[in-house]
Amino acid sequence: MIRAKAFKAYKEGRWNIHGLMQFNVAKIKENNFCWYCGKEMDPKELTIDHVFPRSKGGDNDMDNIIMVCKSCNSSKGNMDLFEWYATVRKEWPPLYILTHYLKNIYLYCEEHGLMSKHSYELDKMKLPFNWKYIPLTFPQPIEYYPELFNAEP
Repeated sequence: MIRAKAFKAYKEGRWNIHGLMQFNVAKIKENNFCWYCGKEMDPKELTIDHVFPRSKGGDNDMDNIIMVCKSCNSSKGNMDLFEWYATVRKEWPPLYILTHYLKNIYLYCEEHGLMSKHSYELDKMKLPFNWKYIPLTFPQPIEYYPELFNAEP
């Protein structure tokens, strides 16, 4: 119902795309933790991060926006998310970030016809992500959630 009213207002010119984006950002900001490090904080302290940096062609699409703490945001800068986790944080991203980012990469590749490209072709392209940091293997569930298995990681 709310989305239908918002769409109607947009169609009638009473609400622009920027207004819709701000509405969705406000919804996201109701979270009380940084998506990257998991630190709990007041939602007002969170900042917008573009998963695919705008400087590398990332847009304001809601799949590309995540609310993070200022520390993570400034530390990541315009680095590729997986590269940042591997080189700066030196850890695997949380599972929800891993899946979110892989989804964004997949959608981008589908939209731009990259699924059948060879790696040497990707090297010549300006992409909003660094394909070399896409993991080929993944930790087992016990490595992510040792407390569920009563074991040490």
